[in-house]
Amino acid sequence: KIAESTVNYYTYLASKLYPLANEVMNKITPEDINAFIAEADLSASNKAKVYKFLKILFGAARKNNLILENPMDIAIVPEYEPEYDEPFTPEEIKLIITKLKNTPKFLRYYALCSLESVIGARIGEILGIERSTLNFEKNYCKIKDAVKADINGRTYVGKTKTKASVRIQYFDVGIGKILQDYLAAGNGGSKYLFCTANGTPISVRNMQRAWKMILKHANVRYRSFHYLRHSFITTNKYALRRQDKVLEIAKSAANIYNIA
Repeated sequence: KIAESTVNYYTYLASKLYPLANEVMNKITPEDINAFIAEADLSASNKAKVYKFLKILFGAARKNNLILENPMDIAIVPEYEPEYDEPFTPEEIKLIITKLKNTPKFLRYYALCSLESVIGARIGEILGIERSTLNFEKNYCKIKDAVKADINGRTYVGKTKTKASVRIQYFDVGIGKILQDYLAAGNGGSKYLFCTANGTPISVRNMQRAWKMILKHANVRYRSFHYLRHSFITTNKYALRRQDKVLEIAKSAANIYNIA
């Protein structure tokens, strides 16, 4: 079954094809395709996906003799190379968390980023953690939902990316104390561990915006929040090679090698 978020994403991309919808397919030229993709309000990554979609669409039309020539045969392929960056170093993560702890403006994110640094959850997963899943005797939380956005940008809580993503995530006593202090400070009426002043889950978009400000404040080079997950995976891979605390790492990283 295709995840709802995946359906929403490709529905969004399909909506970007509307300018071509009223054109007669047999009259669309390579120049039309080039101009359409160049002018589309899309990222380089999404332009590449639209190009691939059009290539499949026009290829099928030509195969079934619905068009005489396939404009995609000579249309310009959008330039796009996936960007990969280095994970955050342990020193950078320590600096970020220290800055959060010592800056009242960002204190609300101190517990969130501290937990993220040791469980490596996807951004929607950590925002969707419910308080009822916390166990401070055994020091774990359960990830079973994820905060997402629908095609109109509205925030909702849905299923995790895959069934295997539903899991128990362990943390140490120190993180447990940070979380307990955070809970004691307020927002006790919400079912979500991390929430807005109204008790609703923090949206992914708002967390991404906050993350940019956090890194700027800490004077750490920008990488997306997702790179905290990469950092967690990298650290645990090294630890597993050294056979350090294998059982604890295995528990917390049980799902982590199926990288998004």
